[in-house]
Amino acid sequence: MSTIVPKVLAQGYMPMSGTSPTGGPEVARGPGTVYLVPASTTSYVKYFKIFNVSASFEKAEIFTYVLGVTRSLAVCGLSRSYSADIIDEGSLVLDAGSAILLQATNSSSVSYVITGAEEA
Repeated sequence: MSTIVPKVLAQGYMPMSGTSPTGGPEVARGPGTVYLVPASTTSYVKYFKIFNVSASFEKAEIFTYVLGVTRSLAVCGLSRSYSADIIDEGSLVLDAGSAILLQATNSSSVSYVITGAEEA
């Protein structure tokens, strides 16, 4: 029997660099991995919001990484101190090894929160 656990899946500032879903390095301001689905898990993303915490306009693009393919999910422009709901109705279902990535004009100025549930 599987267990579904509702929780905050990810939150914080978009990373400037780190490890991509494929294990390679990310380029600063390139798409940063903000959530990676754990092994043997299905994730249900119910809510995803991004915030512009800078004093200037920010452009952000959200991607999904599924089965080795990266696809654009949304592009939004955020004025100073504005936010955008990327997912607030329905859900995005991701399998183990899939990821959500975020790229922004000035990546240190965009924060995010992703909530939902994980089923193991």
